[in-house]
Amino acid sequence: MSWNILSQITSVTFLWVFLQPVLLEAAPIQGLSPRTQFFLGTAVRSFVKVARASGGGERLQVVQVPTIVNYNLATDAVITLAVPYVIKEKKLVDGSHLAARGVGDIRLFGKYRFYRDDFPRGSKQMAATFGLELPTGATNKTKDGVKLLPPLQLGSGSVDPFFNVAAGWITAFHTVEGGVQFKYNSPHDGFRFGPVFNYDLSYSYSIYPGWPVPNAQLNLLLEFNGEHREPSTNRSGKVPNSGGDTIFLSPGIQYILFDNALVEASFQYPVVDQENGKQLNQDYRVLFGFRVLF
Repeated sequence: MSWNILSQITSVTFLWVFLQPVLLEAAPIQGLSPRTQFFLGTAVRSFVKVARASGGGERLQVVQVPTIVNYNLATDAVITLAVPYVIKEKKLVDGSHLAARGVGDIRLFGKYRFYRDDFPRGSKQMAATFGLELPTGATNKTKDGVKLLPPLQLGSGSVDPFFNVAAGWITAFHTVEGGVQFKYNSPHDGFRFGPVFNYDLSYSYSIYPGWPVPNAQLNLLLEFNGEHREPSTNRSGKVPNSGGDTIFLSPGIQYILFDNALVEASFQYPVVDQENGKQLNQDYRVLFGFRVLF
């Protein structure tokens, strides 16, 4: 092969790899990601997430509106504070309602990306997260002088640690990420929610880079979000109507604009919902939100 031909091939390869439109990346909407930052810098995320469950003539709706602040300590380390506002409303068979609203349990956690292998227009990454859910949500909400059951309270009343590991394969147009998380729920006032094990897998495709203006991007996502809940316990032992397994199929969309902001939406439909005993079944979960870089 002559030097001129080799030089031409090298030039074309350089142009193809490095001079294509810059593609922007954002973490999955519902699941785990090994990435330690939202674009670059410090970011704020918020959303409205509505979850509905029903069965036996009853219906439960939970609305969460968190404020999530990420601060990057270093390239591979970030700390996050999440403060949720929660609204819980349950309609009973007789038509009456039980409700609680206010600040829920705050989450404080740190993520460290311990593996990163970059390649042309892509990266393989792994990260671990450790955090605590703190008992800032009220646990004394009542209805007509009767204390509401723990699932309807705004908080758990306990300090609950959680840990997760996530991995990802990130390229210009395609991204695959996933992870597992374990959360241990501590006892409070004779009651303990069962430990929770989550597992996630997401795929993202960048369909419209630079549309309709430069430095904008439209991403389509498909996620699988699984949750295994061990039965809760009280002073009498295991609570029979608690715990179970749910797997959600979660299509979503993200629109990134001006390099420093995005809006997103996701709909979660339960493809598997196996509850222990007599419990409400998951109907759906829907999320609308935004993220902004400062």
